[in-house]
Amino acid sequence: MIKKLLQVPSIQWENKFATLAQRVTDQRLRDFYSAGLPSATTPLKEIEFVALDFETTGLNPDKDGILSIGLVPFNSARIRLNQAAHWTISPKQNWKKSLS
Repeated sequence: MIKKLLQVPSIQWENKFATLAQRVTDQRLRDFYSAGLPSATTPLKEIEFVALDFETTGLNPDKDGILSIGLVPFNSARIRLNQAAHWTISPKQNWKKSLS
């Protein structure tokens, strides 16, 4: 188990993002995937992150749903609480309508 955790990831993320950018139909996702990824040599202090939190009714995606989503942007120097966001949603609601 530990050996597997220490292995280099086999996913080529740059290729995966390029493929997904071509496949997705939603322009917002296309823009996200097309933006690319930071270089593997980019220092962490130069990268912006976002912490995501999903509250659900359970762990089974076939019968449980998402109740709320929260996010907080941060980097190695600052947590940007003034840019945090939170949405309360109905489980199993039509995501296509809520995201447009």
